[in-house]
Amino acid sequence: MRILKILSIFVFLAGLTLLILGALYNPSSINIILENGQIKDYEFNMHMNETTEFQITGTDCFTVYIINDTSLNNATNFSASLYTASGHNMNIEFTAPQSGRYHLLIANVNSDGAIGVSIIYSSGNNLPYEIFGIVLSIIAISLPVIDYFIEKRKKEKIDMKCPECGMPVSSSWNYCPYCRYPLKEKRHVLKFIVPLIILILILASVPAMKAEVTQIKSKNYYLEWSFSGNKYSLQLTVENVKKAKISSHDGNINLVVPEKEYEFYHNYPGGYRFSTNGMYLKFFLTTYDNATRMLSYELDNVSSQMGFDRLTELNFILSFVQSLNYYEDLTEEGFIDYYKFPLETLVDEGGDCEDKSVLMATMAHILGYDVVLFVMNVTTVLTNEKEGHVAVGVHINPQGHYGQYLRDYYIYNGKSYYYMETTASESRKLNGGWIHYYAGISPEETDYYEINNLKFVTFSTYVYHGYTGNSQWVKNTNKTFNSNSTIYIIPAVIFPLIYLPVIIFTSMRERKKCPSCGHEIEENYSYCPYCGYPLKLQIPPPPPIQEF
Repeated sequence: MRILKILSIFVFLAGLTLLILGALYNPSSINIILENGQIKDYEFNMHMNETTEFQITGTDCFTVYIINDTSLNNATNFSASLYTASGHNMNIEFTAPQSGRYHLLIANVNSDGAIGVSIIYSSGNNLPYEIFGIVLSIIAISLPVIDYFIEKRKKEKIDMKCPECGMPVSSSWNYCPYCRYPLKEKRHVLKFIVPLIILILILASVPAMKAEVTQIKSKNYYLEWSFSGNKYSLQLTVENVKKAKISSHDGNINLVVPEKEYEFYHNYPGGYRFSTNGMYLKFFLTTYDNATRMLSYELDNVSSQMGFDRLTELNFILSFVQSLNYYEDLTEEGFIDYYKFPLETLVDEGGDCEDKSVLMATMAHILGYDVVLFVMNVTTVLTNEKEGHVAVGVHINPQGHYGQYLRDYYIYNGKSYYYMETTASESRKLNGGWIHYYAGISPEETDYYEINNLKFVTFSTYVYHGYTGNSQWVKNTNKTFNSNSTIYIIPAVIFPLIYLPVIIFTSMRERKKCPSCGHEIEENYSYCPYCGYPLKLQIPPPPPIQEF
């Protein structure tokens, strides 16, 4: 089979695949009636970065929620929705942030009576599949037809006669196809083979170059910190595993973080990672991060084994967060301000004041402590310079030895929230000596700093359930499409019905090939004109009759 026909088969398979995808992804429609207060849930599975489009119209105003499977069970009034919108008509395009099950919730929460809603959805834009599939179909059908006419018109120039049998032959042939008379001198094969062998030996002497595969090295570190005269450690490793794993022995904790879990938080768009007044920090108080939860519970287990009370445990966890490195956002991330999720701060072995404070507040909140974030300005007394700062506030009753340090607090909603500094464990005082930042000690006690413009950031309903930020994964579009599946299925059926007869017919019309050298030959040839191979059974003439 000639090259154009082989190429047409590959083009045929590619075109048919695209047409089938177009048929599979053709829009489907659902018509529903929603009573007052009724909610309909439509589940759909998606791969990461896969896109689904929805065109939703209603006889009255309705509300749409898009939510993932994990958050559905934890959401309160759908506060963890990836998307929420109300109206009569919507055209939305949803891209999955990761593989899993998602829900399209249609709710009648605005109308007094029943409303009709029509949903047309498509698992992607199938029009490119159809267009490219049809184009490839036309090319696939054309290639064998073009090949047929090219070969039909191609004729070898018959410009001489065989000196032996007198039949018309071509000067490009090596042998007469009728009597096998050599039309050309025998070529000295060695003059071609010897240089070829020399070239092969030269190439064989060149060592093969191996491509270097760059592997992304997993992040890992070993951290030691001290508390109340004892040493503790954390060995954190990021690996390609499905679930986070943790173990500990005598206060030495080993935590394995899944790469995908870290990458999800790390890839959260940078445009949402700062705010002028610190209020966006509420989106980073993430208590549904498995690795951070496991570490919080493990530190709680260590505290129980050591017999710590609640306030002592809080200072123990604070000492761990303080031992993490302090990084300036501009130096480490290239941004003037760049908020991190708790897992990022853990894996990166540190961050700046808001990153370490978000980590501390999240871990404390997981363990049931009543905490808030303090967002403030700190003025340096000696230079009158001001800068933004973030710390943690905790509402807790004085207990045991560490109750004596509960001195600095701020009132929020009638509660006293004691100050917790996360950037460092101690600081120098203006009049000499050092001060340790236990829970309840603020930088004002060093006499270097004054705190003003204090704001409170609470967990409330803003707990980050894994994916949020509404419009991050959803686009409102003006695209519309019809659910007439016939126009998508017909090309996938007609194309093979046209192509198969064409390829069969043109293949049957191909000339024979020499079994020895593969050159095309005619039916009436007795020998191959290129290699002299006998194409027909040669019957020797009968011996002459001898008379006695």
